[in-house]
Amino acid sequence: MQKKLLRWILLIGLVYIIYLWYFPSGLTFEASEIDTSYYLAKLRANYAEEIEEICAERNLPAEYFKALAILECSAEKPAQSRYESKVFDRLREVQTGKKPAYGNLKASQLKSLTEE
Repeated sequence: MQKKLLRWILLIGLVYIIYLWYFPSGLTFEASEIDTSYYLAKLRANYAEEIEEICAERNLPAEYFKALAILECSAEKPAQSRYESKVFDRLREVQTGKKPAYGNLKASQLKSLTEE
């Protein structure tokens, strides 16, 4: 039993040493300046004014929603469709009463909605 444990400890240690050898600074991702400036330029051209206006009206942090726009649609305008047929089918099952809920959504919240 102790020999087996010692072998596992040595194996894990060896794997860790190899990891440190190949990735001395860890597994990190650094966005390049080109990527950042590209998406920021698209955001400024497509959404910045609208987001700032809406956030000012509702006293919300515009930077958060700008980052969200970059993450969700790459600041593309118009944004590509994010339709997922399986999600739609599950929502329809909740709406018709075949399932009690989908995540936090319940049938009572979906009753007034149409398929469009």
